[in-house]
Amino acid sequence: QQLKKTNFTLDPINIQYQGGQINSTINDYNISATGGIQNPFTTAKLVQLQNQKILLARTQMQVTKNELIQKVSAAYNDLAYGQQRLKLLSELDSLYSDFARFAKKKYDLGESGLLESAAAEAELKQIHLQKQQAESDVIVYRNDLQQWAGLSSPVEISSSELLMPA
Repeated sequence: QQLKKTNFTLDPINIQYQGGQINSTINDYNISATGGIQNPFTTAKLVQLQNQKILLARTQMQVTKNELIQKVSAAYNDLAYGQQRLKLLSELDSLYSDFARFAKKKYDLGESGLLESAAAEAELKQIHLQKQQAESDVIVYRNDLQQWAGLSSPVEISSSELLMPA
């Protein structure tokens, strides 16, 4: 909008001074000042150009706003997904811990072989690794959302805000 004020400008005033013998033996003094007004067609075209620039700037601002909304939404969804995944992996960790303990007791009592106990331990370690990765992912997702939302404090989504699939 500020560009509209620059549509019409006066040419700067040019002042010239000449002194001395110009056309005769007598000292002459000549002072001239010139200024100008732009051609009206040029001014009209400048107005059209500035209006197009304003329209372009508004369009670019809307595109940038939409991109920001999309980035914040994606970061929020990533964080919600990461927290939900971490919650599920924590539940799995608890279940596989019980299962590995149960398999170890069965092996100690001689009711099952070493293979069952080792498989249960391997699955438990696999779940531990996935849980650690999910914790790292949640930190990255939280930082992304904080960055895109322009917040100075860490973002946390409460468990009540997380949607559970039906």
